[in-house]
Amino acid sequence: MSQKALERRFLTIRPVRVFRDMAKAYTLIITSLAIALWSKEPILWCFAAVIVGTQQYALQILLHDALHMRLLSSRSATDLIARIALCYPLISPLSGFRRKHLDHHRLLATPDDPDRYYHRTEDKATRWKFIMFATGIRPALFTLKAMRRSHQTVSRGQRKNRSRSNSTDWVSIFDWSMIVVVQLGIAAVLTMLGGVWAFPLLWFLPYFFLVYVAQSLRSFAEHAQPIADKDAEDQRYITYVSSPLERWFFAPNYMNYHAEHHMYPSVPYYHLPELRSYLEREGRMNDVEYRDSYLGFIAKFWRALPIDTSDSQAIQSPSAANV
Repeated sequence: MSQKALERRFLTIRPVRVFRDMAKAYTLIITSLAIALWSKEPILWCFAAVIVGTQQYALQILLHDALHMRLLSSRSATDLIARIALCYPLISPLSGFRRKHLDHHRLLATPDDPDRYYHRTEDKATRWKFIMFATGIRPALFTLKAMRRSHQTVSRGQRKNRSRSNSTDWVSIFDWSMIVVVQLGIAAVLTMLGGVWAFPLLWFLPYFFLVYVAQSLRSFAEHAQPIADKDAEDQRYITYVSSPLERWFFAPNYMNYHAEHHMYPSVPYYHLPELRSYLEREGRMNDVEYRDSYLGFIAKFWRALPIDTSDSQAIQSPSAANV
């Protein structure tokens, strides 16, 4: 298929679909929170926390499309909607998040991939290391360390233009300031309606476990292999055909079509199923590994531990400028 034909079939942006999916996620979040806060029943709080977390994750995938400028046709409109409706509620600064993610696409299977930490074997080669990763402890410590150093590094594309770098720094400061303001606002509303435990139990913990940890595990499962890194570099293109329930928790909004997304990162999420069918018909998925379960692969990796990485190339943590 020519690039022109590809653009017609798969690159068409559908704003109505985006706003529909965004409205669906926020409706589920607000409804579940309202029921839990009205009832005060612990079981409904648990149910609400699960719904809130999964829908926060669904919104995070919409933010992922914004990183690729595929949310709306206008770049400025995309960034505005992404910041207000996605970035600030989901604790994700747009400028740094976009820079990091686009570098991941460009540098996958190289030591410079800023997301390499999530899928390289070296950091998970023993069961204790894997437990520390899978529970979110090591990713959280890594993120905090990277954020602390982020002001010291300028991204590659900005080293020759310091004024642009300064502008980007101010945008990042603004984004983080707005994140704090929005999170404080959410905390104030939930505390007023449900008491002191409402914000941590109904917003922050769902975000940590069902977005941050789930996304770390997904990022691991979609590129990792249960072998030493030196042997895995040509096996990083992986796609999933897992169950609807598993996708609800690990890969909402078609993120399980991950190899397809890496092959054509400008294709919006709602076109990925059709893109896979096309690529399969064209015989272009022959080198892609299909997996039928995220949890199944995690179990397979666990059974393979410990993994000998003594001959693996030493790889430093990705630059904090990409956070």
